[in-house]
Amino acid sequence: MKNPTSNVHVGTSHDERQAKMQPPKMQPSFQLRPLTRAISRILLPASMVFGASAVLAAPQNGQIQEGTGSITHGPQTTINQQSNSIVINWDSFNIDANELVTFIQPSASAAALNRILDQDPSHIFGSIEANGRVFLMNTNGVIFGKGSRVHVGSLAATGFDISNQDFIKGNIKGNYNFKAPPNSKEGGAIINYGTLEAATGGNIALAGGTVRNEGVIVAKYGLVSLLSGGRPILDFEGDGLLNFATTLDGDVTQKPDNIINPDTGEKIPNDDAIANTGKITADGGQILLHGRTARDVFTNVINNTGVIRAAGIENNSGHIRLIGGHIRLIGMGGTTVNSGTLTATGKMGRGLIQVLGDEVELASGAKLDASHSTGGGIILVGGSPYGQDSELPHATNTRVAENVVIRADATDTGEGGGIVVWANNTLQMYIDKEAGGKLSARGGPNGGDGGIIEVSGGNLDIKSGWGSSVDVGAPQGKGGKFLIDPTNITIQDTTASDGSLTNPTVDMTTILTTDITTFLGSNAILEIQTSPSDTGSITVANGFAIPAGKTLTLNAGGDLSISGALSGAGIFIGKFGQNNSGATLTINTAVTANGATPTFTGGTGNDTFTIGASAAQTGTLDGGAGNDTFNMGAKLTGNIVGGTGTDTLVGIGSGNTFAITGTSGVGTATEIVSAGFTGIENLTGNSGVDTFTIGVAHAGDLKGGGGGDDTFTMNAKLTGTIDGGVGTNTLVGIASGNTFVITGASGAGTATEIVSGGFTNIAHLTGNSGVDTFTINVANHVGNLDGAGGDDTFNINAKMAASSITGGAGTDTLVGISTGTTFTVTGTSGNGTAPELVQIGGFTGIENLTGNSGNDTFTLSAAHTGNLDGGGGDDTFNMNNVLTGTVVGGSGSDTLIGRAASNAFVVTAPDAGTVEVVSGGFTQIENLTGGALEDTFTVRSTLSGNVDGAVNNTTDTLTIYEPGGSVAGTVINVRLPIIRIIASSSGEQPFLNTTHEVISAIIPPMEPPPLPDMSGGVSVASVGVGGIGVGGIGVGGVGVSGVGAAGVGGVGVGGVGTTGVGATGVGGVGVGGVGTTGVGATGVGGVGSSGVGSSGVGSSGVGSSGVGSSGVGSSGVGSSGVGSSGVGSSGVGSSGVGSSGVGSSGVGSSGVGSSGVGSTGVGSSGVGSSGVGSSGVGATGVGGAGGVGASKAGGTKGVGASKAGGTKGVGADKAGTDSGTGTSGVDAKDGGKKKGKSNKEGSKGVKVE
Repeated sequence: MKNPTSNVHVGTSHDERQAKMQPPKMQPSFQLRPLTRAISRILLPASMVFGASAVLAAPQNGQIQEGTGSITHGPQTTINQQSNSIVINWDSFNIDANELVTFIQPSASAAALNRILDQDPSHIFGSIEANGRVFLMNTNGVIFGKGSRVHVGSLAATGFDISNQDFIKGNIKGNYNFKAPPNSKEGGAIINYGTLEAATGGNIALAGGTVRNEGVIVAKYGLVSLLSGGRPILDFEGDGLLNFATTLDGDVTQKPDNIINPDTGEKIPNDDAIANTGKITADGGQILLHGRTARDVFTNVINNTGVIRAAGIENNSGHIRLIGGHIRLIGMGGTTVNSGTLTATGKMGRGLIQVLGDEVELASGAKLDASHSTGGGIILVGGSPYGQDSELPHATNTRVAENVVIRADATDTGEGGGIVVWANNTLQMYIDKEAGGKLSARGGPNGGDGGIIEVSGGNLDIKSGWGSSVDVGAPQGKGGKFLIDPTNITIQDTTASDGSLTNPTVDMTTILTTDITTFLGSNAILEIQTSPSDTGSITVANGFAIPAGKTLTLNAGGDLSISGALSGAGIFIGKFGQNNSGATLTINTAVTANGATPTFTGGTGNDTFTIGASAAQTGTLDGGAGNDTFNMGAKLTGNIVGGTGTDTLVGIGSGNTFAITGTSGVGTATEIVSAGFTGIENLTGNSGVDTFTIGVAHAGDLKGGGGGDDTFTMNAKLTGTIDGGVGTNTLVGIASGNTFVITGASGAGTATEIVSGGFTNIAHLTGNSGVDTFTINVANHVGNLDGAGGDDTFNINAKMAASSITGGAGTDTLVGISTGTTFTVTGTSGNGTAPELVQIGGFTGIENLTGNSGNDTFTLSAAHTGNLDGGGGDDTFNMNNVLTGTVVGGSGSDTLIGRAASNAFVVTAPDAGTVEVVSGGFTQIENLTGGALEDTFTVRSTLSGNVDGAVNNTTDTLTIYEPGGSVAGTVINVRLPIIRIIASSSGEQPFLNTTHEVISAIIPPMEPPPLPDMSGGVSVASVGVGGIGVGGIGVGGVGVSGVGAAGVGGVGVGGVGTTGVGATGVGGVGVGGVGTTGVGATGVGGVGSSGVGSSGVGSSGVGSSGVGSSGVGSSGVGSSGVGSSGVGSSGVGSSGVGSSGVGSSGVGSSGVGSSGVGSTGVGSSGVGSSGVGSSGVGATGVGGAGGVGASKAGGTKGVGASKAGGTKGVGADKAGTDSGTGTSGVDAKDGGKKKGKSNKEGSKGVKVE
């Protein structure tokens, strides 16, 4: 039901009959007006206790105060009024039974105010006659005794006061404004036991502190008003209506006491402010009983046990108004009780009966009748239709007894009238046909539709059996409507209980299904609603069927729940949630309602529609305005309309397939709605497996619900959020490419191309045909990454838990974690593991593997197609199988390890080259490591790291092409000596292989290096091996390449600078000290200014600062060949060493052996004196059996061991200890002894200072 103080538009439509239910508007002169001041209390004089003999008869001592006229005294007192208004002050105004007072007035509108100054009430036992308006004003009261008779144009008997000026002014304007009596006394009591009759069209008003009628009051075509409390305003102009206004300061605060009936001497009852036990008639006019009191002063403000009739005559309407309180004074006032008869019937017009007040009771036996021959009238008990008329007071509580009869029928032709029984709080509606009670608004027997009856209360206690007690039928027309409008209502099979008028315990109404079917058996329309202004609910606990052709409408201001099966084409489920605060529609059992295509419509609030699991419903769900939710427990055969708010569709528990197919929230969900939905923003799954597909750009949120592994497929962007819910959920990206980023726990992240607000509770991320990027920034993410099509990239910045990574159809890249990743390719389809990235599951379909800033390891255990990139850090690439792709080491010190079979590494550019297992070659690889079998390392450019032929493998070879080729780091596990191929201008040079055989190689011509500046000479302190040793004598003057290439060299011809202890051998350059690479970086250096030891004999040659820096050999001995004339034939030779070399100071002048190599003393010990042969720089001499670097080459100190680079010489344990230097020394045949001294020259080695 509605709060009557609010002006709320009812959301449902109504036919014309309802409009006719509104009470007719009062004329402007009959509007309530404010009161100006309070009456503090009633002071009833002791003289109110009286008998008839105590009163002086006839009015006494009348004095005209205003106006003109004359007064004649005697048994008949006559007032001859000459002016239109006259004011007479009387000492007393009492009329005995045999006395008559007559007012002769100039017109019917002339007014005579009789101010009675008596300290006692006035007693009228005789008669008063007048042709105009007579005012009897006694602030101590006026009593019309039994047998008294008043017949005047109009009568006002009042206990209130009015000044002369106000009266004169009021008579001019027609409004007489009375006020409280002087000395703060309240208005006296006005009591009638006689007969008061006004002329036709005249008025009768009784207004005092208390008013009681036990006689007869008649005012044909006029107004009869009984008024208590406040300040009356009497209007005798215009339509002849009388007004009565009260405000807070006008309440009666003390009821009169000790009022004696002058006829019987008994105390007059004073429980009621206004009481009528007599008869009041105003045919063609109006009757008003209006009282206002402070609460609890009187038992009842109004109590009618008599008869009140205002029957319509001719074209006039009858009106009865009993107003016992005022809605604007909450908590003050009392009860309006009617147990009598109120009749507002007639032949021509519709009557109006209003029984209103703070509390209203229609007691046993009460009869209210507003029936007319041409149509029923309006009866308002407790309030107005739907509580919408704020000008009328609305009862807090209303009670209607069992045998009360309320009728507003059309008795001949015409429509039934309107009846409202209202209470803001509790309405006890106990009308029972069995007890004689009836509510009726029938259409005419000869034509006309039924009327409208509304029963509305916050807590409506309606007695069972009402189905046969309410009648809105129409024998010759359409049936009317019965509206039941409580706050909450339950329809069920069990019996409803009767309640109590006071202290209601529950705001709930229960009505029986049998009453509904009984009522609809003989009536057309039943509407059950909780009014639009309330949050009340309707609950259908048990089902029922209604007869064909009848209508049941359920409209809920709040929630609507249907658990019982309803059937009948005439059942209409109207709007719910009309109070705008949000409500719920729950259908737990299928409802056959609203015709073939029922529509269930929400209000303007945030409503919820719930279709139960057993309620496969047909129809339309329409959310209306507001943010509505549709919970689908079963399939709806129909469609869902979200409305204008932000609406949510929640799927069925067994799983849903949601698809947004059009703009404005248009889509499908075949499991829950057959015809799709519109205006739905948010989609929510349930406990099953749900699928969400966004086909067009959409605004809203997606939620996976409470369970199930859901999938969100984003073919267009979602402006909103995605929440996967409880299950293991998958987000599938858009075809044009996606950027997935996991940023938080519980699968939270972003994907800006497909969802503006990010996502949560997503485990699996799946790309599409475009280029996708997956980034994991949070550890322990559980879920799979799938690139699908496109060239996708997976950036794993934190370790994932039980997951997998699938590259998909494109060329995909997996990027490792910054702390280092161990990539292992285990299958041919890009399958593998990376435990630092994916704890369980590994990866598949990944072509490219990329490390990060840490030290990464790449292992190919299966053939693989793709690229490997180490990124930062010192990375290792284990090529156990063939890679169809490239290897990029990255910025660190990276190592490429060959397969277990033979590998042929070729360095073709700085740290770059080829190997059989990497089809696209490698770059940024500093270190090369062979496999278990024979490997070859060919260095044509710079390798900034190490070469490792693999452990204990003596078959691997390292070939360095010079100039240009070099290995900056260590070389281990390769066969010695290292093969060096040195370019020359001739383009073809022989070189020695590891067995010292001369083989051919075609080397691209190179410009010879410039000759060194020899002007400063070369100081060679001593050449122990003999200076000429290898020098081209033994070998036959090989000069340029000397023996040094394989390690003997270190001495060379003339021992001039070529001694330089080589990279791995005693010399590494040998005689070659002359060549382009001769005594250079690894060559002669030992002779230099800083000697052999400057950087260690075996590492990179002492030559860095030694003679080799400009290389004695650069124009050295070999330029014209040490052996040009053979050392043995004429010494080193006149054109030998000395021609352009060191020999200029002696090698050639005195021969090799005569006086040493030269002036600088090479020969001081005589090359020949000890002879080359003496130390036997023989073929297997200094170098030992296996040449320089072998296990017996170099001796304890080897070549300059103590000074030339290490405690053990050039890298050997012993130098010639087994067979001595001269075993097969260079001079074995010519220059030295047959066999050198075993264990001597070898042990000394070459000493270079």
